[in-house]
Amino acid sequence: MRNFLAVTALLSAGLAGCGTPSGPDRDGITRGGAPYAALTSGDEALKVVFDQVCPPVILDGGDFLILAKSHYLVAGKPSNDKIGQASQTLQLASMARASATLWADGTCSVVLEKGDSEAIRGHILASLAARGQAMKPGVSKPAPRDGVNAAYCNADPRPLLLGVLTPASKASKRPAIVANLYRAKGGASDICLR
Repeated sequence: MRNFLAVTALLSAGLAGCGTPSGPDRDGITRGGAPYAALTSGDEALKVVFDQVCPPVILDGGDFLILAKSHYLVAGKPSNDKIGQASQTLQLASMARASATLWADGTCSVVLEKGDSEAIRGHILASLAARGQAMKPGVSKPAPRDGVNAAYCNADPRPLLLGVLTPASKASKRPAIVANLYRAKGGASDICLR
């Protein structure tokens, strides 16, 4: 019995350190507590890949790789868009199959393969509002392959733009959401309704 208690105490002490900050890893990045809830919850995965990565990159000038890796995203398959623009893609271990991508033009994209598209969109808009970014609806139109493109813009002279691609129907084979967040290069874009 004493051996069992000793082993249990050792295991408990060892596991207590898992997922807690303990200084930089071999790659020099300090990680916070592991987002265990994101393994099975799309809502929690969204809080990691969107809330903790894209707004800090776009709004605060944060380093994409450091932010993503510090929240337990790992290198994924790099993407190229239709014009060959390179990217950095990192994925989160989650049943929602969540990833974040930083494109060469500075756009930060988030993809969640599974989840309630409207709830995800609502969370993203609420997350931006909590950071003082009131987003107003812009142009919305059908997208190829059973999707809907919707744009949101804030009122800044160089507006913050959010492009959201969602499935048009529950039967669609599209991801639950693809959200692109970026700052306009010049003035207001024609996707913003003024």
